[in-house]
Amino acid sequence: MQQNEQITDLVKRAVKGDRDAMSDLYTHTCQRTYRTILGLVRDEQTAQDLTQETYMAAFSGLDRLEDPARFQPWLISTAVHKSKNQLRSAKPLLFSELEDSAALEEFPDARAEASPEISLDRAETARIVRELLGELNESQQLAVELFYYDQLSTTEIARSLDIPQSTVKTQLHYARKKLEAGLRRLQSKGVELGGLTAMGCFGLLRTLPEEPILPRAEAEAIRSKILSQTPVKVAARTGGQLLRGALGKVLLGVLGVAAAGGLILGGAKLLRSAPEIGDEQPAQTSSAQETGETEALSIDYGKDFDGLWTVLERDYPFLPFLETQGSNLETVRGYYRDQAAMAQTTDDYVTVLGGLFDNGLKRTGAIRLITPEEYPYFFLFDEFAEAESAAAAAWAAVLEDPNLSPLYQKPEPGSGEAAAPYGGKQPFVRWYEAEKTVSISFFDCILSNAERDRDLVRMALAEHPEAENLIVDLRGNAGGDFEYWKPVLLEPLGGDWSWSARAFYRDTPITAPFYADFDAIPVSALDEAPAWAADLRLDRCFSMELESHSNLPETALKRWVLTDNQSCGGAAWLAAFCRGTGWATVLGSHTSTGFGLGAVGVLELLPESGLLLQFGEAVETPDGGLDAETGVLPDVSCNPKQALETCLSLIRESK
Repeated sequence: MQQNEQITDLVKRAVKGDRDAMSDLYTHTCQRTYRTILGLVRDEQTAQDLTQETYMAAFSGLDRLEDPARFQPWLISTAVHKSKNQLRSAKPLLFSELEDSAALEEFPDARAEASPEISLDRAETARIVRELLGELNESQQLAVELFYYDQLSTTEIARSLDIPQSTVKTQLHYARKKLEAGLRRLQSKGVELGGLTAMGCFGLLRTLPEEPILPRAEAEAIRSKILSQTPVKVAARTGGQLLRGALGKVLLGVLGVAAAGGLILGGAKLLRSAPEIGDEQPAQTSSAQETGETEALSIDYGKDFDGLWTVLERDYPFLPFLETQGSNLETVRGYYRDQAAMAQTTDDYVTVLGGLFDNGLKRTGAIRLITPEEYPYFFLFDEFAEAESAAAAAWAAVLEDPNLSPLYQKPEPGSGEAAAPYGGKQPFVRWYEAEKTVSISFFDCILSNAERDRDLVRMALAEHPEAENLIVDLRGNAGGDFEYWKPVLLEPLGGDWSWSARAFYRDTPITAPFYADFDAIPVSALDEAPAWAADLRLDRCFSMELESHSNLPETALKRWVLTDNQSCGGAAWLAAFCRGTGWATVLGSHTSTGFGLGAVGVLELLPESGLLLQFGEAVETPDGGLDAETGVLPDVSCNPKQALETCLSLIRESK
């Protein structure tokens, strides 16, 4: 019996209350379901909990499944829905990298044609395909997996994710273009491709072996809970639609732009996806709530947006770069200006600006709003209390401006509690006996966590003195501060390390005070300046020193760092430090585009709303590129979802 037929038969039996059939359905599908959830929530325990919830919901609602043969897509949709709810409750996340699809041609459903005969060695073909798929961003990878692996149509994906169908087609279109470019690159290097095409890569996706990533013991425990807690529900077919409106919005990627312990932009309503330019959308006119923001009704948000755009055109370094990428900035400005004019509350306006920065400006470079939750954190720094430096004085002047929005509340003197919201999640440690490897996944990499996390790292290494390798997992790490890594990781492992990165900015009356302490020189005075500095009209350059000095001898541990395109801020800086110094081997995909406020960043008060805008400088990557375009490239490129497995494999091969 073919697998699809087997699944269909099991579903029909499970609808009638057959628990053995439910058990078999779980066995056939749990690994794929868990893998999808883990890719979204990036936490193993949370993914296990959501896997259990997904199957309990699915088995309780099997009567709503119109076509038993579509069980797997329906299950994946349920998993995505559960993950979306978890992301909403856990921490703010943003939509990522949705290109304007107004001029996109109709994307063909060519899955039936995507299975060419491949003459390459099977293992080599699999390696090439995985490497190429790993170069896609998270949005494109999710769309490709749902379309080609899980066999959802573009209509079903759009319905599941509550996004326009054109957006799904855009992701698939750009994924195909990236794969085509990757294949051409390999061919130019003399790699024999045996007729492999981009569509062939997609077709092979379903045939590539996937190692089980849900451990057997945990899988069995989840199965037992599902079967014991799911009520038997025998029901006749109701004729409901395949994906009846149980599915809402979900994120196609994750963004975190961080500065000294900062959160990501727009903490109030961040799960709303910004609409695509050109699509007809309902006006964002949520009624004002009785939350003490009555004064917001008198704010001219359209005028405030005009002031914001003036700052962007004059001071922000990346608008020219966006134009080279095909963005129609006049269209972007007009659309979001109209949305701002319709905002009735500051909360509405924050949502509009979230759409502008995340979607309209495509997350380019480091730009964000300071949220009310993180505002008190800045007053923990002695620099702001003493104002001994020009940059600190500039920041303090803006942070204490009398025109600041009342949303921002300064902490009481001596309270010392400003950083309390940033306690966050502690690192997750795992030991791999066969490889003699300690793996540590880091999540909230901010200075207020440094002492706690340093002790945890020391304890993990002390418990395994026989360890030969250390894996630092930064996948999904949404920011932090490079200074966090010194006491937590670099100094405990010993040795002296230093690396210098060049940063560039546009010298204007607004930006100058924030960089006054840096020994900046004119770009024209550099012996070698990157071409993009002139293209972006950047006229000043300074160097940032990333260094670690320890009294301890350097450890003999071989070090590895795992990254993906959600690794940003301090996580991206650690990856850059590793590439620049050789402190560790970086595996996975490129980090988020933009290191994220590498020095101090510029802080500007928006004229009408009193909200705080922050943006950073352009930074040269270890490979000489523009951080906002390439991020930090890995030493070993692979699909970030298989980065841990790839790393362990390399460790085994080196023995």
